[in-house]
Amino acid sequence: SRQGRSYGSGKGKGKVRGGQSKGRGHQADLSDRFTVMAGGQPPSVFQHAGAVYVSDSAADCVVRIKDGVRDIVAGGNGTGRRSNQLNRPWRLFVDDLGVYVIDRNNDRVQLWRHGSKDGETVAGGHGTGHGLHQLDQPVSVFVDKGIV
Repeated sequence: SRQGRSYGSGKGKGKVRGGQSKGRGHQADLSDRFTVMAGGQPPSVFQHAGAVYVSDSAADCVVRIKDGVRDIVAGGNGTGRRSNQLNRPWRLFVDDLGVYVIDRNNDRVQLWRHGSKDGETVAGGHGTGHGLHQLDQPVSVFVDKGIV
């Protein structure tokens, strides 16, 4: 549940923090187990099923933090266009199926099913453009009942 936890980005420090909230405006202690480096201001932080997901555009990956454990759940295989790579991951949406990632410089939305080593293109991925099968530097994603 979101109640009792605060999440925010450390301005200019490249850290995402989450910890027990002690009231409005409280920033969690940086030594707590939820601190993760995120390459400058992280473009997206998303909470789902007791985990926090952070997009790291500098490292071209998405990190999940759950119970103090950090795992790369999307990308992390260098910058690129292959199904196991991202190029500037941006906003996220997470549901029971997986992690939807705006792969900004590849003009696509990738779905990384929970536990998968590869993503699958669910929108765009056919070059930059304005056709129904194309995207141009997408910035956001929302999924409603499996529809991107």
